[in-house]
Amino acid sequence: SYDLYDLIIPQIKLFPVKHQMAFIYELICSEKTLAHDVGVLMLLHNNPEIRTMVVKLMLSKVQEKIFAPIDLRRMLVIRNWLPVAEQNQVDELIKLIKKSGVEPAPHPVMQVIKIMASLVDGAGAQGVLFETKHGGKRSLGGFVVKHKIGIRDPWVKSKAASGELAAVCEE
Repeated sequence: SYDLYDLIIPQIKLFPVKHQMAFIYELICSEKTLAHDVGVLMLLHNNPEIRTMVVKLMLSKVQEKIFAPIDLRRMLVIRNWLPVAEQNQVDELIKLIKKSGVEPAPHPVMQVIKIMASLVDGAGAQGVLFETKHGGKRSLGGFVVKHKIGIRDPWVKSKAASGELAAVCEE
């Protein structure tokens, strides 16, 4: 679902907020697991206005019991990546989902191969890259974290080749 999110997000950002939210609504309400998963990941959208609307949309859907344990696990993780000013709304969402009887799915066990971080730049941003292995498959990922903003531009590449992290670092 992260791969699909990475594919979709640059495309939908070309549309006005109103149209993006219509698309996100369809994703979140979809009975198709992959589409719904991508809808939940829209909490990572780089536009704070859209993130706020996504949380409000999700709050309006809690009673319909459309959120699964993996959704709750992702929300718990994403919440900590958001700016502090946005965390209270997500806390409310998490609390309501838990009250509806959903418990977070356990995190998959994976081996961390390598974690690398840049120095903090003059604007307070820091890049982080990582490589993990789970079930014999490697993944690469990264994000930028900025003071008082949170995590931006997260990405994950599944099925990465051994040594691919070194190639990414050389770029």
